[in-house]
Parts: sequence; C-alpha cells; structure tokens
Amino acid sequence: MNRNYAKPAAFLAAGFIATLAAVTVQKAYATTTVANASKTTLSSPGGGNSVTIGVAAINSPVMLAATQVDVGFRGTSSATILSATASPALMQWVALSAGPSTAVVSSFTTGAGVTMFNTGWNATTQLATSGVTSFHIHNSSTSTKTVVVMQVW
Repeated sequence: MNRNYAKPAAFLAAGFIATLAAVTVQKAYATTTVANASKTTLSSPGGGNSVTIGVAAINSPVMLAATQVDVGFRGTSSATILSATASPALMQWVALSAGPSTAVVSSFTTGAGVTMFNTGWNATTQLATSGVTSFHIHNSSTSTKTVVVMQVW
C-alpha cells in the first residue's frame, strides 16, 4: 500500500469500528427497556401475612423476583408464574427458592394459602397464594420482615 494512503485508511477503519461499536451498544441498550414491569415492597409482621397483590398479567407468563432485604436474613428468589382463569382456574409456578438449601420448586394450586417458595435466606419468609390471581408474603419469624417483589410481563 502506498504510504500516502496508509494513515487515512487507518483513520477510516478506526472510524468505521467506532461507529459500529456505538450502534451495537445503542441497540443492546434499547433492548433492555421493559415497559411492563412493577415493583412492590411488602412488609409482613412476625407470624403474619403481608397485604395481597395481584399477579401482573392473567393467562400470560409473568417473571417474578422476590428479595428479602432485612439485614441478616437477606435472600433472593425468582419464578415464572401463570395465573390461568379458564376452568379449572389455577396458579402454576416454577421457582428457584432462596436459602441455604436452594431448590427448584414447581407446582400448581387452585386455592389460597399454598406456600410457593422461600424468599429469604433463612426460609422465614415465603411467597404464598391468596387465590389463583394473587399472592402475599407469609412471615414465620417473630419480627417484621420486608420483601421487594418485581413482576415483568
């Protein structure tokens, strides 16, 4: 290659690579935007239940993450939930349960009060059904616990 063209060619190639990188990064950023997401902080008294919250989308898959944020009890879990209303109505889930004996759990129910999975490290908080379209946090400890729940659909 003629030396008169080597330097401009290198600058053109570097510019092309920088432009390609910028376009790729922008596309990757744009795909992370989630319009259908909710975040709810639930507080549950010792030995009690939190308020009930609804499954974000009915008859559609919902990704859920639940994280207990109390110091000394922190833990996180995740699940895919289906709340189906066609007869027979039911709630079905597959989850990675939090705790020292982390396990994959999968089940379904047609009623309320069924423990779905642990949300904290020491298994004192659990996500439980309140029916086929809603759930709550159950706290089996003696002190108030806080769990943050995110749903994406």
